[in-house]
Amino acid sequence: MTPKEFTERTGYTPTEEEYKQIEEMYMNTDLDKNEFCKGWKSNRILLAETVKQTVVARNLAAERKDVVDFLLDRAQEFGDAALLNKAIEMVGHAEVIRRKLSLSLELWAIDKKYIKEHIQ
Repeated sequence: MTPKEFTERTGYTPTEEEYKQIEEMYMNTDLDKNEFCKGWKSNRILLAETVKQTVVARNLAAERKDVVDFLLDRAQEFGDAALLNKAIEMVGHAEVIRRKLSLSLELWAIDKKYIKEHIQ
C-alpha cells in the first residue's frame, strides 16, 4: 500500500515517519488494504496491539517449530522416547511424523503404529 492509497482510504495524511510505522504495521498483518485501513480508522490503538500480538504469535510458532525439530533430532540421535513424546505433546503425533519426514528422520515403531491406526 502506498501513502496515497492509505490517505484515500482513511482520509488521514500521515507524515513520512508515521507512514513508515503504518506500513510496518500493515506488513505484519494478513489484512487486505481496505480491512487494514478500516481497522486503523476505527481504533488504531487496538489495531496496533492486535498486530503486535500477531507478530508475537508468529514468532512463538516459529520458535515452537525449531524446538520440535531439535527434540526430534536429539530423540533420533540418542534413541530417547521421552524427547519424542515431548515433541508429540507439543504439536501432535501427525505433525511429528510430517516433521520427521521433512527432516529425513527414521520413523519409529510408535510412528508406524500411529500411521496404521489413522490411515484407512
